[in-house]
Amino acid sequence: MYAYRPRVCLVQLAATREDEPSPEVFVVDTLALSSLAPLDELLGRVTGCTPIVHDVAYDARMLDAEGHPLVAAVDTALHARFIGLSTTGLGGLLAERFGVVLDKELQRADWGKRPLTDAQIEYVTSDVAYLGPLAAQLEREAREKGVHEEIAVETAWALASARAKDPNAPPPYAEQKGLREMTPDGRAVWRALWMLREQQAVVSDLPPGKVLGTQAMIAVARARPRDAHDFRRMTGGSVDEELAQRFVDAIFQGEREGDVPEDERRHFAIVRSPSGEVARRRSREECLASWRSMEAERRGVSVQVVLPGHVLGEIAKTNPQTLETLRETPGFGEVRVARYGEAILSVILAANLR
Repeated sequence: MYAYRPRVCLVQLAATREDEPSPEVFVVDTLALSSLAPLDELLGRVTGCTPIVHDVAYDARMLDAEGHPLVAAVDTALHARFIGLSTTGLGGLLAERFGVVLDKELQRADWGKRPLTDAQIEYVTSDVAYLGPLAAQLEREAREKGVHEEIAVETAWALASARAKDPNAPPPYAEQKGLREMTPDGRAVWRALWMLREQQAVVSDLPPGKVLGTQAMIAVARARPRDAHDFRRMTGGSVDEELAQRFVDAIFQGEREGDVPEDERRHFAIVRSPSGEVARRRSREECLASWRSMEAERRGVSVQVVLPGHVLGEIAKTNPQTLETLRETPGFGEVRVARYGEAILSVILAANLR
């Protein structure tokens, strides 16, 4: 919300206790460090030290971007979801279970600004102090429900996903919806506008949307104003005249180029699935979802325990025919191979025959 690139501004650490809040919480000002390397052992790079976090996917992505990925974790948010609790946010869980009320306004504070206020310090120590007893409670409940193995599989998948890099991923500008339907020169104009906005965001150290909102940029890409005056009128005067002219120049640049670079055009190709495959995939999704609901009801657990949405979608897409290929599905796990493997293969077979 406040900088071009998200960064780790603080790390809170506490030695956890199962039955009471930690008496000491250490708040590390990571912006004062040249590297997070001094924290590596405490972040799970030593046997017996497993960090407890709330929403491991976010923390793992942030730490991975800093070059210090989490290798193990206990995720209280994931526990809450898989147990089937109606409240899964940290603030709600702490309020319900410990009577701790966090100041929600501070969730959106500028944590990169120094010095921190006393209220900020209190906020970031309160939640961490209670993570130990919260994790202990949720782990006991997960074992009582018999879902602890699935939680371990999902946590491992979340950690691996945070580290995964897709070499075939499209460039960020190409992720905007609707670009495939644009004309080649329209895509080139959008790319030129996007590149200029990124450059300005880097220089200003602002999120790109605070340089120029995405909806405003879409409108500009469609209307293509020809001068700074029209650009500022169209965008509500959100940028000064000099920057407005640079955006207009970017429009002209995109029109001259006529299309995005050749090696990036493949990301805009409309790939047609083989005849009937879309219907068969949809059939697999429907059958798997129906089976998942019945199995979840039978076990008295959340549907995410039986098959997380990302796993269900991947199975419907890859159409595994054997236990071995099913086992290779990211996030599926050995516990599900043993518990559901044969049943899922039967569901897939029936769906393909519909």
